[in-house]
Parts: sequence; structure tokens; C-alpha cells
Amino acid sequence: MMIQHYTPAQSFRDPSLLTMSSHSTQLSSDLEASLKRRLCSWDFLSLDMNDQELIHCVYLIFDQVLSLPELQHLNLTKDQLYDFIQDIYNSYHKSNPYHNFKHAVDVLQSSYYFLCKLGALDPMASNFVRPARRRMATWHIDQLLRPKDIFALLIASIGHDVGHPGVNNMFMINTSNPLAILYNDRSVLESFHSMALFQIITKHKFVDTTQGPEYMQFRKTVVHSILATDMGLHGEYVAKINDQLKRLRTKGLDLTDEAACDQERLIICGALIKCADISNCTRPFMEAKSWAEALVDEFSNQGDLERELGLPVLPVNDRGKVALEDFQLGFIRHVAINLFQSVANVIPEMTYCVDYMQQNAKIWESRKYEGHDSGVGDSQSEKDDVDRLSHVPALEEPVEDNDSDDRNSCRRSSIHRPSSAHLMYPDASNANSRLMVTSPKLYPEYKHPNDHDHPYIQQSDPVRGYTIVDSPTFTDEDKASLQDRSIHKSSFSRWRQRRNLDTCQCCIQ
Repeated sequence: MMIQHYTPAQSFRDPSLLTMSSHSTQLSSDLEASLKRRLCSWDFLSLDMNDQELIHCVYLIFDQVLSLPELQHLNLTKDQLYDFIQDIYNSYHKSNPYHNFKHAVDVLQSSYYFLCKLGALDPMASNFVRPARRRMATWHIDQLLRPKDIFALLIASIGHDVGHPGVNNMFMINTSNPLAILYNDRSVLESFHSMALFQIITKHKFVDTTQGPEYMQFRKTVVHSILATDMGLHGEYVAKINDQLKRLRTKGLDLTDEAACDQERLIICGALIKCADISNCTRPFMEAKSWAEALVDEFSNQGDLERELGLPVLPVNDRGKVALEDFQLGFIRHVAINLFQSVANVIPEMTYCVDYMQQNAKIWESRKYEGHDSGVGDSQSEKDDVDRLSHVPALEEPVEDNDSDDRNSCRRSSIHRPSSAHLMYPDASNANSRLMVTSPKLYPEYKHPNDHDHPYIQQSDPVRGYTIVDSPTFTDEDKASLQDRSIHKSSFSRWRQRRNLDTCQCCIQ
């Protein structure tokens, strides 16, 4: 089976985690209550949790969802649930600083929290903050999402990055990785994650694959949700959300129209998992900073490998080249804010994410212009700075705001400020404009990628989107030659062996 070539060689129960088995599914009541409270809080930080706590968090969420009357027919035992979670856990590479099981649990908790916010699920703990003032819409997303859709979305959330090799899609393409060849250079890793997840689902009989239409709908939702996390298609997906908003405002939501509801469900599930996938920048600042440091670490590891292979290294992957503050400000202003504002227009309960993001942008801005050390570690003075800059009453409460210009002020306010982050991010507000430049002075003669008389390297930006490295002397022929010279270097062979990527021919079997 292909999954065996991309995950640890053996699937086994870690003895240190046996307290999760059906023979002892209960942790101490105090610890379990603590985990439930953490799952119902937006300052949840999986980076601070040990493996047993992480696995039990996953167990608690799925145990609650599977207890819904509409899902009772699945008849999943606690052993089946535990074994499934254990294999998911084993399928993530611990050596990845960011794309590991902790990230998967973070995305799962975000999706769960979003579902509780919009009323599709009841929170498992009483500390959950419900919207005090709800900006009512003429449609009700909580009525659109059925228990089986919720189940599919949460499965996609925990499995959306299984087997992630710690590098991005363009690295896979530039090195002619067998997966890139298999998936024709399109959503390479996302296609692989989806395939690998269903290998695990099938292995554990987690869903009945003989149920025809019901299984196919489940599979469609999971696959669509995972593919939506391809940030190379970020702008296109934000455009889909904006189109959905126009439809809902014009026609409303007719729950009796199954075809229309299916279409809207897929878009909503994709939007929720996209928000969950990049939700780090919307967490309280100290949690957001911890994730930003982990992400920069992984990007830097890829840059080191690219340099060893003789491949071009993007500034964001060049260790120490881009300040953490610039990295996060660029991502918030040119990628995240557009997505979360669009989703909040459809789901007003998500407005709190925009509020947190704008607060974090202010803190990053303050750190940048005060010359704050962006190294790892939280000093007391840093925490005091965060407290000083983050006094926003009822931050998780959706606020009625009819002035769209004010909501965009975070992004607009600094487009022309000098920045050491020489990056380009997709302008998600315009589906026809795939790129925008953070510092126009750096690219005065920038041309759109469709302009073929301008040689360039287009590389999918692991930050979330596209980056152009301007190089008039580096042609496609040079690029192919570089790959031929670099792909067999020992460092690349070691990386392939470490990620078990040399046996990919079994993918075709």
C-alpha cells in the first residue's frame, strides 16, 4: 500500500500512549476537564502539549461528534477510533518544525471552534465564549451543515497534511519528485495528503465504503476540503467565497434545493478549513508568535536544502534574510485579511478572527519600528508590550461594522512602507490579479506571469501564495539543466531516503 512508503514503516501503539486505549480511555478527570476547556478556548496552543494530550484532544472531539444521533449508524468502537487516531499520529513527521501532528491538532481545534461559534456544534466545556451580539444574516450556515458534513470536515482537518515532507509544492516540482510527476504538478502535496488519508480510513474501516452515494458524498467533502488548502489557489478560492456571498444576498439559502445546498456546503467546508489552516495569525499574539517561529524554522530548513542542491532560494526561505515581523505583516496584510474578511461576511460569527488579526498586526508593527529582537523566547517586557497593545473589549464578540473601508485599513495602511520582506503575495480581493508587490520600488518593471516575453521563475510561495524571483538570465532550459545536475546530489538523496520518497512507483499500483 502506498501509505506504507510515506509514513513510519510500522503502525504500532506507542506504549506511552496506551492510556488512550479502550481498556483505559479515561484520563484523570481533572486532566480531561482541563483539555476540554483548552479545546473551547481560542488561546489553544498545541505546541505546548505532549503527545498523549494531543491524541486525547483528537479523541475528545471525535467522540463528541460521533455521539450525534445522525452518526450513530457508523457504529465505530472506541478501539477503532483510537487506532485511527494512532495511525494519523504516526503518519506525521515529528522532524518537521511546523507541518507535524501538532499543526494537525491545531487545525482540528480551529475547525471545531469555528463550528461551535456558528452553532453547528455544542461546545464541550462551559468556558466557551459565545457571541454576545450576533450580526444576523438572512441565511443560517448552521442549518446548512449536517452532522455528516461536520464529520467529513473534521476528518479532513486532522488528516489534511498527513505525510507532509517539510517542503512545499514547488520544491517537489523543481526536483522532479515522483509525486509531482504523478499529480501533474497540480496541488501535489494536497493530492497526496488526500490519497494517504483515505488509505488510513480504508484500513480502519472508519467509514463504510459500500454505502454508495453516502460514502461518495463523504469522500467528495473530504477531498474538496483538503484541496482547498492549496495556497497556490488562494485567490481563486477567496473569489469563490465572495461569489457565494453575492448569491446568498441575492437569492438567500433554499434548504429544499439539494443541488444548490451541496454546492454551498462544499464552499463553506473549504472556507472553514482554509481559515483553520492559516488561523495561527488570528490567535492571541503569544500563540501566534510561537507558530510564526515554527513556520520560519521550516522554511529556513527548505532554504538550506535548496542551497545545497543549487536551487534558487527565496528570501522567505533564506535563513535570517527576512525579519519575523515583516514575514507576519506581509502575510496578514496580503493573504490572511482578505480570506477572513470574506468568510466573516458570510459567517458573521467569524468576525473575531479579523479583530485578533488586526490587533496582532499592530503588535508586529510596533515590534518592527521599535527594533524589537525577533528571536525565539518571550521576555517579560515582551509580554508587557502585548498586554499594552491588545486591550480590546470583548475581542471575540462579533462587532457590527458597516464600513468596509475601516475593515480594510489594516491592509492598506502599510502597503508603501519600506520592508525587508521582498515578497509578493496574491491580491485575493481581485481574482483577475494574482499578484501584488509589497514594495513597488523593488520591482519597477514587474510584468504579469502571463507576459511570456519576461523570463522569470514562478515558485509557489510556502508562505501562502505566489512569489516571483526576477532573473532575466535564468531560462526554462537553464532550470531543467539545473534540476538534472542537482537532483542526484547526496543531500537530496538523503532527504528522499529520510522521507521514504524513493519507492513511489507503488503509487501507480
